[in-house]
Amino acid sequence: AAALRAEQLGSTLADLRAAVDKATETVVSSGPGGVTVALAIAVGALQAFCRINWTGPKAPASWAEVSLVHPDNDGEDDEPTPLLKAIREDLGIDGEPLSDHARGAGMLWLSTVVLAQISCKTPTGFIWQARAGFAWQRALHDANDRGLGYAPTLLRRCVETFAVALHHFSILPSEAFNAVRRDFVRTEITLTMPLDLAEDEIDSLMPLPEAPQFEGQTWEHQALPALVKACLLVELVVRLSFYGRTRGVQETLKAACSHLDFDYKLSALMGIKRAHQKVAHAQLTCMTRSVTREGGGSGEAAPNQLKLSEIDDMTDILERPRLEVDALEEGWSVDAPLDAPELCILLAVCQWKWLGANPNDELMHHEVNALAMRAVALPAQPKEAEGEGMMLASNWLVFSTALWFKCRAEFSRIKTRERAVFQFEVLVNQYSDEKPSGQHRLLFSHALPFPARWHAQQELGKRMCMMGLVLTAYEMYKQLRMWGEAVDCLVIVDRKNEAKELIHKQMEVRKTPHLVCSLGELDNDPQYFEQAWDLSNKKYARAQRLLGHYHFQKGNMQGAIDAYTLALAINPLHKNIWFTRGIALMRLQQIKEAAASFVRAIGVEDEDYQVWGNLAACHTQLGNLKEARMAIGEASRHGRDHWRIWESYLQICMNLVDLHGVLRAFKRLCELGRGGSLHVGALQETVKWVHTDKQLFESKLGARQMATKVYDCFKLVTDTSPSKWRYWRLRAILEDIMSLAPESYASHMAEFRHLQSEVWEADFEHFPELITELAKTLDTLSEEAANPAISGDGKVMQELAMVMKNVEQKLEKRPEVAHARLEGKEPSPVCSKVLELAARVQSFAARRSGLA
Repeated sequence: AAALRAEQLGSTLADLRAAVDKATETVVSSGPGGVTVALAIAVGALQAFCRINWTGPKAPASWAEVSLVHPDNDGEDDEPTPLLKAIREDLGIDGEPLSDHARGAGMLWLSTVVLAQISCKTPTGFIWQARAGFAWQRALHDANDRGLGYAPTLLRRCVETFAVALHHFSILPSEAFNAVRRDFVRTEITLTMPLDLAEDEIDSLMPLPEAPQFEGQTWEHQALPALVKACLLVELVVRLSFYGRTRGVQETLKAACSHLDFDYKLSALMGIKRAHQKVAHAQLTCMTRSVTREGGGSGEAAPNQLKLSEIDDMTDILERPRLEVDALEEGWSVDAPLDAPELCILLAVCQWKWLGANPNDELMHHEVNALAMRAVALPAQPKEAEGEGMMLASNWLVFSTALWFKCRAEFSRIKTRERAVFQFEVLVNQYSDEKPSGQHRLLFSHALPFPARWHAQQELGKRMCMMGLVLTAYEMYKQLRMWGEAVDCLVIVDRKNEAKELIHKQMEVRKTPHLVCSLGELDNDPQYFEQAWDLSNKKYARAQRLLGHYHFQKGNMQGAIDAYTLALAINPLHKNIWFTRGIALMRLQQIKEAAASFVRAIGVEDEDYQVWGNLAACHTQLGNLKEARMAIGEASRHGRDHWRIWESYLQICMNLVDLHGVLRAFKRLCELGRGGSLHVGALQETVKWVHTDKQLFESKLGARQMATKVYDCFKLVTDTSPSKWRYWRLRAILEDIMSLAPESYASHMAEFRHLQSEVWEADFEHFPELITELAKTLDTLSEEAANPAISGDGKVMQELAMVMKNVEQKLEKRPEVAHARLEGKEPSPVCSKVLELAARVQSFAARRSGLA
């Protein structure tokens, strides 16, 4: 610590880095425990940064003696010192700047610099480097858990390298690791790489991060306590959920539970949730199974948990549902208190479910509420916590995180929304509480998805806005110097001029690229984006992203492409930018380049159906039909409920003569209510394949061998869209091919019924076309009715004769025929043909009847 006192660190960033490097080297080489001392310095700096920004309480003034800058001033001064400004700029990474609200930037910088030097010298260095990377990620300006502000460098450090290391040390099982690695970012993936490669083939082209190697040291990782192993796995789950890479979450959670001999499940129990409710109903509940513990209870020696009765004394909603616990299986519990590591697992599940679903998904809200309610169950009696006195909660921060998710879930329900907002406010304000100590709060901080101080304040303001308290939220943001959020509030209430004045006022004090971009968004002026780009020394990627959006909206595709390319060169971890860039390239008919852009988007996130669909369209235009078939298959898997994807799927399968795919598309379109919009040409071509026994795509079979499946599909088509006479005609043709004479006749009769309704209602323009089709149908019916296999005892012909008579009467009333009769002319050839056919059938039926 003496080597790192502020007066010895220099006045420039270069001097500072040199001083830190020299001090670290001195400490490391001071003796056998030198590496441990250096690690303690890095860990202490990181924990101090986390205490200041996440857990509280406020840092004591004495920290100024050994910190690079005083933590309470960092981020709050109107104009930072040159050294602090240089540190904050240095903490900008991949085009993402450090948040203006993050305090103690010097301590984060110190931790990362020291860890970079000693991570290969100590077995636990990779753990702390990953923790520092994730704290750094969450401290970036635009970082959130919905896909913005991600830094590729930090993602690799705190997820990919961390997962490889955990697997190397047998903490993360192979099954879980194989699932996790499927989500590793493939930003270098190219169009020339086959998209259906196996994982080992991809890894051979883009190797996994190397496992940690230590200089002359071994790590007895087998001796690690099960609790530590479980917490490390929970840390990985929290980061995977944050980055939206959730394939391996379930397997990793399973491994964490096995270390603690713990299990959980979401299920239903009968119970009541209103005071005057008499009949029990199923209540979604989180049940846990672990070692035997005392029964649950309630108390006050924990973070303040507001009760519904404190907000509304007239409410009849119970704090927790009154459940019929007698129905529980042996060993399972809904209220037994849990240890902090077990609660961390439940809260990691909350994070996974919250971020893995639509924010408005009602089922997700119920699941998160059940998990959070289980996590806030308290023991009957408080216990002595080391140095903290008597406490009910096993850990203050763990309980606060559970309350945080409980508030999020409760906000979706009218009866509990008001209590949720007040509870949010309590959680935000408790940062300043002196008790419990920072040491206690930090104990599980890296394994919990608890928000940073400014993120919690932002969410509180957001909830206020959703309840209509926009100006209240504005005043809160203004007091907290959260200018961007304050501007958003003014825009919501249509006070844009005040918003501009606020930005200009702040720019007079401290001009930042973020404020300049905010002004550009308000004025929709690209000059501000270019100004922000220059102000950041061409490092602020968001300025180019916004400039690209502006050009795209104005139709300047080349300008958008150029701006997006500059932004992606700095930070390629933006799937939406790769996607929009690909759309712009498609509009300029640069199809190959567009396909490459879509592939890069897939390398970042491979579950977006729109990206896969557009990639399929590019491959189709390039003539790569097999690649198009694979891409549209992925699109249909991720966008199963989007009919446009299935129409594209159908078209590509038609081009490949992929009959299996064609039938799948027909069926799914019918299920989505699009059966009436099926292209008749596609149905007609399918019947033609069966008739000619067409060779199928990647199969030795001919289409005739799939005739039964085709027929079943056509029955579904006509059942879902019975009024489409063309569908009935094609079904009848297919039945004729399959030698199903009676069924073919019935389908033609259905075709006639639906066709004639269009004929008699048709205008002069469309009547000739429709009467021609009716003539074809009647001609076919007359031929089939003469077939002994159909006519039988003559009843079929008698029914057809009655149909013909009806057609004849209606046709005579049509203006086209009636006017011709008045003028002494013959009707049109088609009308004459129909009338002659009707007379012939009636005559034939009369003769058959006479013979009978």
